[in-house]
Amino acid sequence: MDAVTLSQALVDAKKKYVGKPGTRRSMIPLSAPNQTTAATSSDFTFRSMVKFPRPVKRWRLGIVNRNLRSTTIPTSPITVTGVYIGEPVYGASVASGGRWVGACTGALTQVDDGFTVPVNGNRGWSDWVTEETFEAGVERVISWGSTTAATGTGVAFGNSLQVIRAAGSANAGNATLSGATTGVSLAFGDIVIEYEFAEPIQTGLFVGDSNTLHYNPSTPPLLPSAGAGTLPYETWPCVAGDMGGFAAINLGVGSTTMAEWGSTVPILWDRVDLASYVADFAIVSPGPNSLAAGQSEAFLDNFRLINAKLRALGITRIFWTDITPREYANLHGTLTAAASAGATSISSTYNAPNGTILI
Repeated sequence: MDAVTLSQALVDAKKKYVGKPGTRRSMIPLSAPNQTTAATSSDFTFRSMVKFPRPVKRWRLGIVNRNLRSTTIPTSPITVTGVYIGEPVYGASVASGGRWVGACTGALTQVDDGFTVPVNGNRGWSDWVTEETFEAGVERVISWGSTTAATGTGVAFGNSLQVIRAAGSANAGNATLSGATTGVSLAFGDIVIEYEFAEPIQTGLFVGDSNTLHYNPSTPPLLPSAGAGTLPYETWPCVAGDMGGFAAINLGVGSTTMAEWGSTVPILWDRVDLASYVADFAIVSPGPNSLAAGQSEAFLDNFRLINAKLRALGITRIFWTDITPREYANLHGTLTAAASAGATSISSTYNAPNGTILI
């Protein structure tokens, strides 16, 4: 199911379903860590860019030190020294992240004095920000200072959307960052923006692997961004939401399998308070990781487990996409050996060049 088909289906569904009453919240991920690095002292500024699909009443930044594919919680402390917002300055080049390298039009506005991330796997939050309410459809820079100490068992990282990193947490409010680095695995912790709408809107929960998180630009990318990483609102769930008039809660985590979503890693479902604000529908988009992990025979079992989890959350409208391919390029290879060679077996490597063999 592509974005256009999905959006049309949800537009049609609005004629039948009405969004649930009460406070409406959603979440935009800035990272989805699937690795853990050793404990080390660090002092950094991180920043990314956010664009909300509808007018926002209030928002807050949340960070938890947790590898989302592991049941072991890293215990190195993370301290956020301050949260800032600003207006982005775009680069003249699109190569190597040049469309935005972290610069802002002027000094950023501080909206929170900072907070400490618990070492027990719980999320630390900034205060709710209401003074600097985001306009719908307007790009704003989110910047925060972050320090860690060389204690504990490590820090979670990996699968960030476009994040700018520079030395020195004291630089978080500066218009420009000296020596800034652009990348997709630079931020520490599972970082999200939680926000409340100023008006009723339907929300959709998206479940999947890196294809859903969409942390790397594809070919062709939604915006030219060689080596830059996708901005949070450019992920295909958010694009589908813009087209269909709903807000996307993107739970995608790179390298995950259906078995992990079904039963083995329950924390994958804990990144947003789904008990307090039930999503109106869910989209599950399994990638090829499960097939590569030899889980094809357990597909139906995992299918039922994931559906059961969604129904337990009160979500009754559940859509599944096809298993999406990993590449756009033609991966078909050709067997060139003569029949007289007497070959008795053929093997291929998953996700490698010419990895699919046609006979």
